[in-house]
Amino acid sequence: MEDTWSSNDQSTRLPSKMNKYCTKDISPALSSDEYNDLLKNCIVISCPTNDDDNSSPPSAVDSAADKSQPPNIDSTGIRDRDVIVVPNLASLDKLSLECVDNNRIFVAANRESILHESDSISIDGANVHRHYYFIENNDCLKLKSIHITVVFAGVFVGPDYRAGKIDVSLKRLSEGISDVQMGTKTLQSQNSIDSIGIITIDHELECNVIESGLIELTITAEAESRYSIRIFSGSSARRVDLEVKRQTAELQDRQRRIAMCKSKHKSLFYLKQLLERKIIVADDLKEHDRVSIHKCKEKLERLEDELDHSNGKEDEDTLLLRKIDALSIEHKHFLSRNLQKGAVRKDISSKLDDVKHEIVNIVKDEERLVKESGEVKAILSAAYVRLGLGLLEV
Repeated sequence: MEDTWSSNDQSTRLPSKMNKYCTKDISPALSSDEYNDLLKNCIVISCPTNDDDNSSPPSAVDSAADKSQPPNIDSTGIRDRDVIVVPNLASLDKLSLECVDNNRIFVAANRESILHESDSISIDGANVHRHYYFIENNDCLKLKSIHITVVFAGVFVGPDYRAGKIDVSLKRLSEGISDVQMGTKTLQSQNSIDSIGIITIDHELECNVIESGLIELTITAEAESRYSIRIFSGSSARRVDLEVKRQTAELQDRQRRIAMCKSKHKSLFYLKQLLERKIIVADDLKEHDRVSIHKCKEKLERLEDELDHSNGKEDEDTLLLRKIDALSIEHKHFLSRNLQKGAVRKDISSKLDDVKHEIVNIVKDEERLVKESGEVKAILSAAYVRLGLGLLEV
């Protein structure tokens, strides 16, 4: 999602609420870019404000497009704070029967997605910028973690470099309730002329999701600086029935790939047999040529011996020379043909080695897919029963 504010805009109006981002099934065919687009809709970006603007932060309730219900309640009536997050489907067995609610249980999905990146922003010394972000979960996908990285640098005053100095804090804003600090600083590197300053805040909940609502990122500058903000999600949580549907689709895809491996293995096996027969034929032809070459060589040696012991009769010597020349040509022909057949045999042997290597890889892939399918099918079968979805039919 593009940044909806500029560093010069001092308005505090939040952009209109974005459309629900889980209007289509989440399937294995979803690309990384599409998945990132889904998660980006979890967060709506407001405009930065200065402390001297005399403006109040945007209202979390006013930010919601649906005024009939608080922003942290999805269409099923389940509050974000009541959501239970399990690390995987196998963990469903650890939940009590009272907790098994398809609209309440979500499954963690550890997949990094960039939510927001800002342009470079200038801030004067002894000044404060406040950036507001509205986290907007729905009943399909929720944020489980956010990681904020602020990169900053100083400025040059003439030939001298003045290092940037800022501090960063993150909190949740709630009407009628005290603000709640969020996250911990996991990295804090100061700026110098040789290195850029970096401050990282990580906020992640193990068994819950981050509630929908307004959060405030405060940038406090001790010296004139330039900074940029990058927000990404290290993990999200998908509703359990959608996760079951996604993994069922993945299981079907694995079984399709297993069938493809079996078919390819069968084709390669027949090709291997054909190449092995070709090698046998090539070896027989080479052996035939070898015998022919040996016979030609023996005849040549005998004729040359007769020529050496001839009576000196011109007619007999001429006849012997003609026979020797003819056999020499035949001998060279057999040698040339034998070399060609040797090259053909070598090419067939190379193809056979490639096919054998490919068969080994296909068998390994098939064994891996069969093992993975068995494990996933067992987990899914238990999940279907646990969630009251009937029997797994794959």
